[in-house]
Amino acid sequence: MPVQSTATDHAPEAAECPTPDAAPSVDGAAIDPEAHLADFAGRFSLTPRETEVLAAVTADERPLKHVAADMGISLRVLQRHLTSLYQKTGTQSRVGLTKLFWE
Repeated sequence: MPVQSTATDHAPEAAECPTPDAAPSVDGAAIDPEAHLADFAGRFSLTPRETEVLAAVTADERPLKHVAADMGISLRVLQRHLTSLYQKTGTQSRVGLTKLFWE
């Protein structure tokens, strides 16, 4: 009789834990980030600046004040763009927006 292993008996396989630099994939094929961004922007009728903000805030977990500084805008302006993004996408947070973007 074979011995059944539990989830703690082995480490996750490499395919289950993508590297941070790896682009998300669909059915094993890498997603072109620019094409994915353009498709998402089209589906939700985002403005070019909203698309730029989306790319910046979903790229990593930097604080919003750093994202705003890198974009050359105030934190308040960035927050207004995010509010618009949340309304257009039906999300309520940066985490929700990022999850929707990469699904």
